[in-house]
Amino acid sequence: MFYNRTLKAHNYEWRSELPAHQEFGHHNHLNSHQRDWEVPCADVLELDDQFILELALPGVVLDDIEVKVEYNYLTVLAKRTPTMFQERATYLMKELPTTYMIREFEFHTDILPEQIEARLDRGLLFVSVPKAETALRIPVSAGTIDASMTYKNRAHKTEIRSAKEVMVK
Repeated sequence: MFYNRTLKAHNYEWRSELPAHQEFGHHNHLNSHQRDWEVPCADVLELDDQFILELALPGVVLDDIEVKVEYNYLTVLAKRTPTMFQERATYLMKELPTTYMIREFEFHTDILPEQIEARLDRGLLFVSVPKAETALRIPVSAGTIDASMTYKNRAHKTEIRSAKEVMVK
């Protein structure tokens, strides 16, 4: 399971550079006309062993994407370079992201940060987030220890208790 947020309360170095952060101090109360960043659209898929995130980052090049993992939070920050027409033209309609695109995801399942992979393909960022293996359930059956088992054979059998290997006597 995961939880999706626009931003979290931690102060990242890039947040202090955002005009909205400096002026208003809190991103969640701003509407899109008052801020200089956008929230990219995303699809999140869950498989048995991983999450797949797909984020729309139109006009963003590979060098302007940063993916950070902190605890079970994954943050995507992208910077869109202005087009060459932006300085000498007047917008009649503006729907594409302005400069920064920021999206954060919180996972309530343990993840493996060192195995996360990201790939940019035709304006879409695909992020593979592997899940940490959960504890295996060991079936327990009823019965007694085999009386014919000699002490010598039993002494070589081991079991795991509290993450330590102990001899069964």
